[in-house]
Amino acid sequence: MGLIAFLKRLFLGTPAPSSNGEQQSSDASRTPDAERPTGRDAPAPPLEAPASRTRFRIPDPLRYATTVRRQGRTLRVVRDSPYRFARPHLALPGEYNDLSGDHNAARLAMFGLPELRTTDDLARWLEVPLGRLAWLTGRFFENERPQSEQEAHYHFHWVKKKTAGYRLIEAPKVLLKTVQSQILRGILDKVPAHPAAHGFVKQ
Repeated sequence: MGLIAFLKRLFLGTPAPSSNGEQQSSDASRTPDAERPTGRDAPAPPLEAPASRTRFRIPDPLRYATTVRRQGRTLRVVRDSPYRFARPHLALPGEYNDLSGDHNAARLAMFGLPELRTTDDLARWLEVPLGRLAWLTGRFFENERPQSEQEAHYHFHWVKKKTAGYRLIEAPKVLLKTVQSQILRGILDKVPAHPAAHGFVKQ
């Protein structure tokens, strides 16, 4: 049996191709009753296939769906950019992911968190111009990564360990540190940590 035939049989429930012995038995099953041998020399009747068969259903590819369900939330794919710096869809050229509805307003209100639907909402909350915020995320760099140490948002330096070797210190520059601090104080500190968390938790 070839690889393709095996995969079809495995995933789609396609019956296996007939071997020579099966071909002979199927030919014998088509022999008129008058010509069939009887008695002890008669071959056993062929097994009948079940009337119904459970088949594996291949799910529809998500890249062709205009709406994708994720954990009870909705990710929409739209024709035009729903807000500035929206991400284009990877599999559908000319269409964009709309994340403006990908949140749980009730859960945000429970912890007193801001409801940030678009990039403009985030920029206003951080009090940073949107273009500057996009620059902080690397949207204007090739492969969205700074190409030199001068373009990076961190200061890098090496510190000698007490034992052998060195440790690389990556200290955020002023603007990035300000944004990180606001996200920490305005969002992360308001969400209780999991009981199993022990590191980077006060007291």
